[in-house]
Amino acid sequence: MIISKSKRFIKSYKKNDNFVKDKFDEKLLTFIKKPLEITLNNHALTWEYSWYRSIYLTKSGFPVFLVTYSDIFYFFFGHV
Repeated sequence: MIISKSKRFIKSYKKNDNFVKDKFDEKLLTFIKKPLEITLNNHALTWEYSWYRSIYLTKSGFPVFLVTYSDIFYFFFGHV
């Protein structure tokens, strides 16, 4: 599994408080072990972002990712 993080994601990650960072790190470890784990609330987005999926972290921030056929996960934060 290859995980890539966008520049926007890295910038947002650095700006977030430690609670959100810790929450993301915890969810990422779970995601790596079991991508479809129910506690991740891994769900597809709609409309023009239907190729993307999201994991719920907090009300204000959620990582969005694109799953490709070669198991590459491209993460970025926030509202697409």
